[in-house]
Amino acid sequence: MDIFLVVCACLLIVRVRSYREERARQRALKVRMRQATINGVKEGYQVDQPIRSEDEDLLGRRGEAKSLSEKIFKTDTSKGAFTLGLTAPWGAGKTSFMLVMREYLTKKPSQEVIVMAFNPWMYRKAPNLTQVFFEELSRTLAPYNSDLASAFIRYVRSLLAQESNAWLQLVARLLPQESNEKSITEQYDSLSQEICRLGRKIFIFIDDVDRLDREELVELFVLVRNSSSFPCMSYILAYDKEYVASQLKGCFDQHTHRYLEKIVQVEYALAQITPEQLEQALEMMLEKLEPDYPHLKAEIQSSGIKFEYHLPTLRAVSRLYNLLLSIPRGLKERVSHFDWFIIELIRIQYPLLFGYLRENYVSAFFVNINSQVVMQIGEEGSEDLELYNTTRETVVDFEQYLHENKKELGIDSPYHILELMKKLWGRSREKLIPQANDWGCIGRYFYRTMREGEFDIAEFRQYLSLPLVDGQQHPMKKIIPYLDRICNSSSKDRFIKLIHEIDLRPEEALNMLYIYFYIQSRDEVQRVSAWESNKWINTIREQERGRERKILEDLFSYPDIRKGVFLYVCAVIDLLEQIPIPFTREELEGIKEKLFLEYTQDATSIDPIACYRLWLHCQTYHREKIPGGAIRTIDLEKRSHGMNKRMKEIIEKNIEQLIPYLIHSPLVEAPSNEPKHYKPYSPYPIWTLDQEEINTEISGFEQFISGLNATSSPVIEEFQRFLKKWLGYMDVLGMYLDGSGKRDLYKDLSEHDQYWAQQWQRNGSEYYRGLRQDKRLFFMMLRYRGADEFCFMPFDFKVIQPKNIWDVSTSTEDCAIEL
Repeated sequence: MDIFLVVCACLLIVRVRSYREERARQRALKVRMRQATINGVKEGYQVDQPIRSEDEDLLGRRGEAKSLSEKIFKTDTSKGAFTLGLTAPWGAGKTSFMLVMREYLTKKPSQEVIVMAFNPWMYRKAPNLTQVFFEELSRTLAPYNSDLASAFIRYVRSLLAQESNAWLQLVARLLPQESNEKSITEQYDSLSQEICRLGRKIFIFIDDVDRLDREELVELFVLVRNSSSFPCMSYILAYDKEYVASQLKGCFDQHTHRYLEKIVQVEYALAQITPEQLEQALEMMLEKLEPDYPHLKAEIQSSGIKFEYHLPTLRAVSRLYNLLLSIPRGLKERVSHFDWFIIELIRIQYPLLFGYLRENYVSAFFVNINSQVVMQIGEEGSEDLELYNTTRETVVDFEQYLHENKKELGIDSPYHILELMKKLWGRSREKLIPQANDWGCIGRYFYRTMREGEFDIAEFRQYLSLPLVDGQQHPMKKIIPYLDRICNSSSKDRFIKLIHEIDLRPEEALNMLYIYFYIQSRDEVQRVSAWESNKWINTIREQERGRERKILEDLFSYPDIRKGVFLYVCAVIDLLEQIPIPFTREELEGIKEKLFLEYTQDATSIDPIACYRLWLHCQTYHREKIPGGAIRTIDLEKRSHGMNKRMKEIIEKNIEQLIPYLIHSPLVEAPSNEPKHYKPYSPYPIWTLDQEEINTEISGFEQFISGLNATSSPVIEEFQRFLKKWLGYMDVLGMYLDGSGKRDLYKDLSEHDQYWAQQWQRNGSEYYRGLRQDKRLFFMMLRYRGADEFCFMPFDFKVIQPKNIWDVSTSTEDCAIEL
């Protein structure tokens, strides 16, 4: 017995302890849920639900709803049902108003009222709305009179059997049938008597009527009509009258409103929300948004925008609030909060206009030379079109567009939309990054993301500030993937422009040089400016007195920027007397040769055409006087023997690929040049066409080409024929220039050379005499590229397609150097 008591005591103790722990856990859970609710009001989304407490009644409609409910309650429905239509646009608070009415009537004594809520939108997939309605009514009445509930089921079955719709008749036949079924009239009379015996008024609230399509609306109104003769019943329907009328118009044409009048006895239009109420709701929203949008409230209040034209309902305000809370984390610091607010407002209130802007902003706006995005409104500023990089044909006149398309866009007042858009893209608004009127930033507002390859200064500066520390990973290992993303996007040109405009901090100059040279190393078009690069080098020299040479040596030796550095050194050599740099000309020539040899020996994937272009670009030039002027020619004294030797190997191994680039056409065609005229170009000073120049370092181009094996190469064979014919033409041109009484040779010249010979004789007689008297000048002019160059003859190439080495679109090919 004692053991039994001990066991029971232990069990009791365990049970009590478990109970206390459970109670403590429940209390803690309630506290957490209450705190989550409080935080949710401040930080979470707003749920679109009807009002449920006095303090939520921002529109002050609670008293109005109670008063209307009392009127309906006092309405005499002893001889037939009463139907009221509660009308207001979507989102204007119909459901909240209806809920207050239901709460008010439900608090009446239970022996006086029965309240039923029916939402047909929830039963859109049901085969028959009438059957669903009477089933719901039957369930509502069952606790008060089960026989009455059953009678309504029989009544709806009889109604369905009378339907003309074959499907509904089949449904009725499948329902259980009873023998000696009463007629519809008899059932109606019986139901009316049973309803009266209840001694209660029945109130049926039907919400979301304006969410039904045309067929569903007709069925619902037929349902109300068929039951509107029952006594002691009141129907309260909530709908947007404009929407319902537009849907029923296809069924009843001009009689739509008369049809509604036969079913709805009274329409009660909710009072329109006042501008003051909307302003109060908007202010409350902006206060909740302050943690994420700290200055937005002040900007909105100072903007002068009349938001009652754009946010007509509390639902619209709530939707905008939720949308603003959904700003992507990566954009929060990369957009103007005011601009984001306005464009998100356009997104939810004018979705068709937003879609048009998103798809057409590239061509629809002006973009001026400062990358400012401006909208055209009528003739405003049309005289300044020459300042913009778009044409009148592509730019949209938004005043005209909105007025002409307001119906398609669902816009009531184009004027108010224009005023809204002018806040972002008006001509008088200053352009700042990252506003929506900056061409580089506008895309992120429409696509809610930083588009592929897009950049922003904040992110760029993070890479610029990466430290270069001995023994640690080089910053370029992190920077290169970022640069590749930019360079592979449409933002590349703007990015290059930005890096020359950005106000650099001294500690960012070195990384900027690495970045700049890397971009130039990727680029097929050589456009390195020694002046631009040197401003960053000067910053380094000022910051690192005594160490600048070592820093630049390390920079020049970094493998991934080799080509960019090479191009920079070539530019510096040409401008050495004007650009201070801690290297002599001889040292720079050595650096240039070293970089070229490394560049062309790094891998077998390097394009020989790109190497040839680079070699041509890196030649050191000087000005040489000629009769009547001066020309810019290659300085043989400063040629790089190592570079020339390496380039010669590349050309010899890849001659078939390079032949199209060894044929020049005139930069300026003479009139009537048909067929096209061409002349060969020997890669000087590796090869020459001047037999007197041939020595141990400069070979004869004619001998090189004629010595190639053309047996299996149509390209080489055609080029050999072209060169042979051209050399014969040079004999004729030489005799013509030499004079010696052979004036009849003029007719044997090509049309191109005839034209320029006449021009020289008229406008440059001294130059013309020099060509006749100086054979060296003649061959110099063979290598000269200018508007007045000569030595072109017609030739119809069948196999070769001559190409311009500086035209990147035609010169980049998937090929490798043969080593």
